[in-house]
Amino acid sequence: MKILRRACAALALCASLAAAGLVNASPAHASLPPYLIHSIDSGGSLCIDVAYASTANGTRIQQWPCYHGAAQSWTLDDQGVYNGVRYYQLVSGLSTPSSPKCIEVPWGNPAAGQALELWDCLGAARQLWSYGQVPGTTYYAFTNMQTKQCIEIPWNTPSAGSPVQQWPCYPGEAQEWYFTLY
Repeated sequence: MKILRRACAALALCASLAAAGLVNASPAHASLPPYLIHSIDSGGSLCIDVAYASTANGTRIQQWPCYHGAAQSWTLDDQGVYNGVRYYQLVSGLSTPSSPKCIEVPWGNPAAGQALELWDCLGAARQLWSYGQVPGTTYYAFTNMQTKQCIEIPWNTPSAGSPVQQWPCYPGEAQEWYFTLY
């Protein structure tokens, strides 16, 4: 009877966390709904955006005033667990089913300050991101699988059109993000 009560309690907890959007109750390789990803550094007024809403490979990822356009819609596509960490591709709302586009670190360049780009989704480590809650906050940080660096706003400059880059992870608003449903 104790085992049954524990199983029921665990299922109830999982269901309530999933309903609150705090865990993905979907099977592996499922997608979470599309989100806007807001910068804490800008007070939430700027979002991760594809420059000029272009779908060309190599298009710059930037911060731009949030407006709920397809260039700011991001689906977290679950790519599975590697070494105990769950990774996602950040798939652009500009994608088509036959041509998905993802945020990537160009060629997996490990240089701090490397600007992020849009590219065909390949499932490569340079396109895989984990995310986790920043301790002591309600915000999240994204870490790249290949470079182990975080998505950030350069120089803590919350200005429209500034590129979004990778930088060694540290606790700070330039690397903190929150999600709202698209």
